[in-house]
Amino acid sequence: MFIAATNNDECNIIKCLEAKESGIKKVVAINNEMEYYNLMHSLGIVVVCGPKISAYNTIIEEVSSTGVVIQKSYCGAKAVIFMRKIFRSSGLVNKKVKPLSLERARIFYMRDEQIYPLDEKMILQEDDLLVAFCATRVSAKVKQWIYEL
Repeated sequence: MFIAATNNDECNIIKCLEAKESGIKKVVAINNEMEYYNLMHSLGIVVVCGPKISAYNTIIEEVSSTGVVIQKSYCGAKAVIFMRKIFRSSGLVNKKVKPLSLERARIFYMRDEQIYPLDEKMILQEDDLLVAFCATRVSAKVKQWIYEL
């Protein structure tokens, strides 16, 4: 295994490619620039978010999350997860919800420690947890759906 952990993404990419050329099968690089994320993956480099991207994602998650919905980025900010717990006081208990039909998004609910896909209408129960995974490019629609329940 080879790990490139400099503060220079270009140097990390080059050193990982050199390591791969010398026969090292698993190479890992620190990535601080989002625009390099896909390139690194396409070159077979395992990507670890550096402090710059981690700080950016943490700020975006803090600004975007509320007491009702938690929002987190993953896959180098190429995807988003939204989570909403159904509390007794939320007014959503016994409310019927229909799934959001959207390409590049999958929605699940967790009930009694079991996870189910939200593929058809269902009635929400206290302590249900709605979880939506989606590509960043469709996250605005998913966010609107989960907030407007």
